[in-house]
Amino acid sequence: MFHKHMLLVLTVLLLISSGLIAQALEKLPEAVEEELSERLDACLGKPPLKSPGFLIITDLTGDSIPDFVIDYVELNCSGRGMFSGSGGSQVQIYVGTKGGQAFKAFRHGKFSVKIDKKTKPARLMLGVGGVLCGQTNFTSKASAWACMRPVIWNDRTREFEFAPLSQIQPIR
Repeated sequence: MFHKHMLLVLTVLLLISSGLIAQALEKLPEAVEEELSERLDACLGKPPLKSPGFLIITDLTGDSIPDFVIDYVELNCSGRGMFSGSGGSQVQIYVGTKGGQAFKAFRHGKFSVKIDKKTKPARLMLGVGGVLCGQTNFTSKASAWACMRPVIWNDRTREFEFAPLSQIQPIR
């Protein structure tokens, strides 16, 4: 019961800036609730601090149904991140469905997340490195190239995937 209460408090804190708040607040999809609840367990029974980037709700597929981006590094458990290290952290995307549910359509490591909500659908870019930026002579993290690489929806496979290398934006 404690987790359900924490989840509700966290959800309200997280959704303040979302344009799809009313639709998503009716009820978070069960799969998203379960994922958030699992992550909240890491806070060891203490309510998390404000974590506005932990759950981002926006339309990424172009169907006007809210999709859910969970950025692990943004969960703030009593002033410390629990899901990141020198190699970055994970991001997951759940695609919302007409029936109010959602399914996991992407999970990958990254260094950063950028979402441009001015485009329709919103455009998701992940900060990644090395071979994901087209580097062929990757020998260590220290020598890795860094870039922002778009993640795009593939309607045929019903999954998100990295956009072609031609769409990367180098980070200098």
